[in-house]
Amino acid sequence: MVFAAFPGSDVSESASESPQAESRPRLGRWARLTISAAVLALFLFLGHRHLGELHRLAEASLPIVALMFGCVALGRVGQGRTIQLLLLPLGHAMRFRDGFFISNLTGLSNLLLPRAGVGTAALYLNRRHEVPFSDYGSITVFLALLDAVATGLVGLLSLALAAALTAAPFDLRIALAFAGVVLGGVAATQIRMDLPARFDGRIARFLRSLGTGWKKLKVHGSAMARIAAIRLLLLPLTAVRLQLAFIALGVDVPFLGVLLAAMLGTLAQISSITPAGIGIREAAVAYAASAIGCTPATALAAAVLDRLVTTVFLIVAGQIGLWRSMAGGLMREEGNDSARR
Repeated sequence: MVFAAFPGSDVSESASESPQAESRPRLGRWARLTISAAVLALFLFLGHRHLGELHRLAEASLPIVALMFGCVALGRVGQGRTIQLLLLPLGHAMRFRDGFFISNLTGLSNLLLPRAGVGTAALYLNRRHEVPFSDYGSITVFLALLDAVATGLVGLLSLALAAALTAAPFDLRIALAFAGVVLGGVAATQIRMDLPARFDGRIARFLRSLGTGWKKLKVHGSAMARIAAIRLLLLPLTAVRLQLAFIALGVDVPFLGVLLAAMLGTLAQISSITPAGIGIREAAVAYAASAIGCTPATALAAAVLDRLVTTVFLIVAGQIGLWRSMAGGLMREEGNDSARR
């Protein structure tokens, strides 16, 4: 399976492992799918009273929806660019279109199984670009911490501004959640991965390689600053997309409230156990309805429209990328066969 290629993603690295070992990834995937289904069912049960505005989706403005697709594309371009920039300090040069493809592939895989995108991207980079799993692990850790800290900071700022400049209440629980993520992310950067020499198993070797990659990334401060700037710009872009969803449904709401809702939704998605944060992100946006200045039902309808646009884009772009990748691989194999003849 393509999802089983990255340590921690239920992948077995050796084809010679026992049947019991091979069955563990399947059990893990089924367990995650079962938990995800249970969580989604719970959210549907608790939020069924807020489904009354979903009929607005059929009346959404198509030009505005087209702009939302443009925002999704820009976001994926930015994510692909950060992957490309992060691989350079580790000694791996990659074309921009490959970074864009990996960004879409990650998103598409996450739609199928929670956290599956990490393993899928790691396998692709390892097979096509000879990037070690530990190097991509370093990138993943860095981006996860960066996104968590940035989301928390922007969320705190938007919460404070919304409370000061609009009628939105200052929700202490949301503030504590954002602050906790910031503190946790900063603290995590201080964790050392230098293990004693007596530990020499597969996991220990992977952690040492991960630590080496992490140190390499820390040395390149200017590159990390550019990447941080790109990721910070991507966060308001998610709010712009959500704002467009409200506009497409004919609802006029202030941007600060939408920014807060988008950051809360992003935070929920980062910690989600459902595929691509389905259900949890929408619930977070609906929870922030008072800050947005609308009803939870309206906020949920906008979040669902945003989800539909994102999902359609990932399915189409991901499939195109997969087709191009497979076509390129076949052409290379034919070229190698011709050269051998």
